[in-house]
Amino acid sequence: MDSAEIVSWTRLMVLLLALGIAAWLDHKERRVPNEFWITWSKPAIFLWTLDLLLVEAEWYVFATAAGMVAYASIAVIGRPSLKDIKSGNPLDIAVSAWYIVGIAGVVQGLMMHTDESLLSVISGDASEAATLWWSTFAVFIPIFLVDMAWRMRLIHGGADCKGLMWVSILVPSWSSIPLIYPESMEAAAIAMPPAIALLVWGGLAFLILPIIMIIKNLKDGKTN
Repeated sequence: MDSAEIVSWTRLMVLLLALGIAAWLDHKERRVPNEFWITWSKPAIFLWTLDLLLVEAEWYVFATAAGMVAYASIAVIGRPSLKDIKSGNPLDIAVSAWYIVGIAGVVQGLMMHTDESLLSVISGDASEAATLWWSTFAVFIPIFLVDMAWRMRLIHGGADCKGLMWVSILVPSWSSIPLIYPESMEAAAIAMPPAIALLVWGGLAFLILPIIMIIKNLKDGKTN
């Protein structure tokens, strides 16, 4: 087992463990505190960094990844204002610097790879460097969709929103974790980001749950 496989299996174990604990907290206390996501963001960021180190990514790829994490952090620690920065709050200053680094990475990536669009990455015609940067920048898509769904009250639970953003960072692409049927993924022209797939399957399970409960009640003789 090489280093990339170790990171992939570790990422999968972190995913199952963290979501399992979050589900238990939600069931027991009806809430998942922000401290939980802050704590579990550390292994997620560490594993993503290891991934990029293993492929010897350029600095702007790391900076772009930092920008994606900074965007997701808004759901947990909020967005610093000019007033907060002027007051000298260390956290707000650090987060603002984080944003600047992220923006610099995105701008540099666009300048380097505008001749190789996202479509060329999907079709497999792009260079390795372009594929790596676009796949890193593409993490913005599920985070943005989840953020918008939460603000429009399509997702009502704050913990659900933060959890899906956390998944976007931990599992930036399907290649980040071991797959049971890799042939099916290779045959697919395009695949939903892992976080969005999790949201879709979770919604489907939520729709099926009432049917299961009705069948169970009928089986137990509860018709009222």
